[in-house]
Amino acid sequence: MNKTFKKLSAYLAAAVLFVSAAGFAQAKATNFTTVTLKEINYSKPTNMDKEQFLNIPFGTDIKTLDLSKATDTYSHAILELAFEGLTKTDTKDNKSDVIVPGVAYKYEVSKDGLVYRFYLRNNAYWTDGERVTAQDFVYSWTRLLDPNTASDYAYLLYPIKNAEAFNQGKAKASDLGIKALNDTTLEVTLKAPTPYFISLTSFSNLFPLRKDVVEAAGNSYGQDPSKLVYNGPFTVEQWVKGSKIVLKKNPKYWDAANYYLDTVTFLVIKEEATRMQMFTRKQVDTSTARGEYLKRFQKEAQKGTYKLITGYDRAENYVFFNNKDKNKLFTNRNVRLAFSLAIDREKLCKYVFQRYYPAYGWTPYNILIGDKQYRSLVPEPLKAEKAKYPTDAALKGLLQKGLKELGLNPNATYTVTFLSSGTDSFSRTIAEFYQNEWQKKLGVKVKIDAVSDFGTFLDKVDKGDFQIGAMAWGADYNDPMTFFDMWITGGGNNSAKYSNKKYDELIKKISMEPDNNKRLQYFKEAEKLLVVDDAAIAPTQYRDRYNFTHSYVKNWRLPLFANYELKGVYTSGR
Repeated sequence: MNKTFKKLSAYLAAAVLFVSAAGFAQAKATNFTTVTLKEINYSKPTNMDKEQFLNIPFGTDIKTLDLSKATDTYSHAILELAFEGLTKTDTKDNKSDVIVPGVAYKYEVSKDGLVYRFYLRNNAYWTDGERVTAQDFVYSWTRLLDPNTASDYAYLLYPIKNAEAFNQGKAKASDLGIKALNDTTLEVTLKAPTPYFISLTSFSNLFPLRKDVVEAAGNSYGQDPSKLVYNGPFTVEQWVKGSKIVLKKNPKYWDAANYYLDTVTFLVIKEEATRMQMFTRKQVDTSTARGEYLKRFQKEAQKGTYKLITGYDRAENYVFFNNKDKNKLFTNRNVRLAFSLAIDREKLCKYVFQRYYPAYGWTPYNILIGDKQYRSLVPEPLKAEKAKYPTDAALKGLLQKGLKELGLNPNATYTVTFLSSGTDSFSRTIAEFYQNEWQKKLGVKVKIDAVSDFGTFLDKVDKGDFQIGAMAWGADYNDPMTFFDMWITGGGNNSAKYSNKKYDELIKKISMEPDNNKRLQYFKEAEKLLVVDDAAIAPTQYRDRYNFTHSYVKNWRLPLFANYELKGVYTSGR
């Protein structure tokens, strides 16, 4: 969830942006610079409760425990606790993230920024007692790229030498720049210096996997937690689909002594009112909030009843159009743009979500390019476009122009289908908002196709069985690329089925360019192309963070570019 990070000093200054915040020891070698990762220390427990557990609410169920195939936030949240990558993302102040040790305790980077060597600790074990080795990373990363895996996140590893070619069936696995020099040394060769590469190594799709365990499970791998081995601080003891996921402390984890929670239960609670009630009754220990609940919890936080983590998030809500719409309508740019500009983003934030910030660009605040916020450097491109169509009549005229270009009757009334990601009351409220906006301003009829769960929603999106949909994208690392490379032709997370050779070329230029000033200009051009010139998607809201926890939860924190980090967390006075 995070892509940041000229000569070697510039490559490293960016690549270890987060590391520097934590502090690191650096020793220069002839051809490599060594970075020794350092941990964050937290207050030691006092007056711990006899039973150490947490209950955390989830808005929907996870989709899989197969880290090569996981795409949803909820699955990633579990994987981050049950597995561990080369590095981890943590925070001490809930404002800035740092890269801390994971399976690797240090790494080296060559002066040309192309070769990384990761040194693995000797005390990292799988739950069955086997050592975690460099080969486990080679296998996992190769599996992620293997076209037979069909991973939506394969493109994350495209910075690696021959990775894209292998993923497209044009190279062999042995050609990949991923090598185990021995059991404890992993060497990665990139095709070009990649400023954000280090921050990728803490993302869950890049965690290790045991070949024998994956192959023994076959196509069912990731569905039965009892058939998996884990190398993270917790194991998945139980997954009751649609209900809960229960994690237990992993005594074989190398840093188990600094994890105090014995059980962490994630409860699937779809209805907001239920979640709010359970939070006030201490049946769940943490929650977000909106509307009247948000105001009430903020007051309680001021009194010390709850702890509050707030600020800009790393995520953005958006509407996406099927650019390959079998009914033709959304294959036209002007049609898509009319639907995008017809959305009253201010009203959506104020009355529907009762929080967040209106979005007229495709990268939120908190996303850095080098050491500067991208959004503060690049104006939101949809604002200028919106000013060209100030009335409903102007928007309808834009729609009619698109209909004419498609050879359709511009005066006819068309029915479009909005795919809703759930049947709960809030999902219905969101769907009905879009329905009312488009029907009133554009004169179309909007049918709502509500599916029962998020997994079904993702399946329909993957198959292109929709016309319009809406969801959120959370940054995988701290660089604008995490918001842009998903829209390349054929990208696994390209929900809009968008394809433009010029856009693809821009993303390729960015991937080969270490100079952040040049990258900034390419990103600016790509953003305008995506949301205005092609109007492939409609950004709607920059998300914020309002996370409340009960005061008895100690050392609670939420890294921006990870879901949860529970090291040092305990309860006292529950």
